[in-house]
Amino acid sequence: MELTSLKVHRRAKRGDVDAEAGDTSPLMVQESDSDNASLRAPGTGGTGQQNVDPEWLRRLEDNGERELPRFMRSGWFKSLFILVIVLVALSPIIFKVRRESAELERRRYHNDSFKEKNPNVSSLPADEQWNYYCHASFPGALDTLNYTAPGEATLISVQVITRHGDRAPCNVLPHEVNITWYCDDPDPYDPAFTPVKISHIRDEPPALRPSNLWQQGNCAACDLTGRGLVQHYMLGEALGAIYSQFVAINPNTVYARSTDEARTRQSAEAFIRGLLTVAVEAGTVQLRTGVINRADMLRPQPTMCPALADAFDAIQQSEPWGQNLEEHGGLMTSLTAMLETTDPGFPSGGEWNTSFDHFFDNIQSRHCHGLAMPCALHAASAAVSASERNGTSDGNSSTAESSSSGGAAGGDECVTEEQHLELYEAASWEFRYRFGGTHLRHVVARLGSGALVGQLLENMQAATSSTFDAKVASPAGKDGVFFLYSGHDDTIGGLLSALQVAGWNWPPYASNLIWELWRDDSSSQPFVRVIYNGKVLELPFCSQATCPLQEFRSWLLAHVVPSDMLAECQQGPQGA
Repeated sequence: MELTSLKVHRRAKRGDVDAEAGDTSPLMVQESDSDNASLRAPGTGGTGQQNVDPEWLRRLEDNGERELPRFMRSGWFKSLFILVIVLVALSPIIFKVRRESAELERRRYHNDSFKEKNPNVSSLPADEQWNYYCHASFPGALDTLNYTAPGEATLISVQVITRHGDRAPCNVLPHEVNITWYCDDPDPYDPAFTPVKISHIRDEPPALRPSNLWQQGNCAACDLTGRGLVQHYMLGEALGAIYSQFVAINPNTVYARSTDEARTRQSAEAFIRGLLTVAVEAGTVQLRTGVINRADMLRPQPTMCPALADAFDAIQQSEPWGQNLEEHGGLMTSLTAMLETTDPGFPSGGEWNTSFDHFFDNIQSRHCHGLAMPCALHAASAAVSASERNGTSDGNSSTAESSSSGGAAGGDECVTEEQHLELYEAASWEFRYRFGGTHLRHVVARLGSGALVGQLLENMQAATSSTFDAKVASPAGKDGVFFLYSGHDDTIGGLLSALQVAGWNWPPYASNLIWELWRDDSSSQPFVRVIYNGKVLELPFCSQATCPLQEFRSWLLAHVVPSDMLAECQQGPQGA
């Protein structure tokens, strides 16, 4: 075997060598027919055991370093490499801190926005803020730290039942000539950093529309306003920031259902978009509605349940109901005469004169937008003429703004602030009495809200099963983590009555009733906490402030959930 002295160049890794005669490099390459040459230290050959030349080892190490580019052998590169490794290791922590900071900033923004848009709430005593009609409070609305989780417990699931947001009145007066309603332009509530925007566009109403709609603007009766959209966006975002700390909030863990009304569907959509601003995963949330709206479990359905219809009729013909009408008889007489709801040509006049419901709906809607109180026809017409002469007009506005205090638009021929306050008291009493103040409250609770209560309990039972995992649960069926039910004022009122809650007024716009299901970390027993418009409720049928699930479930199944809905709707609940 012939040996040849070779000089090893820097490209020794690739086997590139340059033979130069007379060079006696200590590194020898053994030539062979193989493509791969083997290296051997001088002084070692075959199986000989000789000492390795130290100089040879040094040059071998030097050649190994030369395999890397020069900049990678520098000290600054090594420092930079270590810094990158550290940043990668810390990135989950950095991301979490930035996310929590953004959530806190959102809550602070909403705190300030809520107070600015609803100054009357901030001025109310703390124990009355949850009852403010124009915009319900919620956890995090008035105080970014006013939500406190139960200690040493794990959240399993959350069920939120809501009333739709702010809307145009459902009940239109005979002469709505001094007011304009628009339902396509949300207030700029959402901050610039919010990634989800809400856009609600409506076409102008058709020329041939029912005579009981407004002559100005583009709202039909009961239409959700832009303010109503934003109320639910804010509510969803606030609850998302709270509950994402405890359970996974993403499109795969949210179950949503709504009555088949435009105002509740739009409210639910806005809520979901606000809720999912905290989600990282993309996806689609299906919003479910009933096939037949008048049979939907999300609100009392007297047209489909004769026994419930009979109960409501009996309530409205009861002695206490008549006494309330008599106590506020002067108000009823004044309103019907001033606003001409007794006119034979007004088709729904009879409904206006046996309850304060319709007057309250119309007048309170105006109040929530700061619009003028309604006036007698000649006073309102005079105000319209004056406005046209002055060229004043704006969106969701009225042309008789001073009339809210009985001023230039007609004095005592317009509804005064005193009358409005009395109306609020009289109408709220009617609403509470209808759902929970009579000997028929057992019937109303079972037949009006029992089906919904049964579904909520079933969801809780499924969430406590051994196969349920709150972190990976799917809403396809009953394994959702976050449930949303978008309903109406009677949805909320019926549930409050079923839970034996006292002291509430007419449920405000965007009211939110939250059923939290927790598991005690020490005993592993599940328990329930109920929150209404940011206020934790004390349930009279529970022995503890946080009600054990078994106790909560047993009482509601025995007193509220019908065993046979169809039979009870035909014959009435047993023992009623």
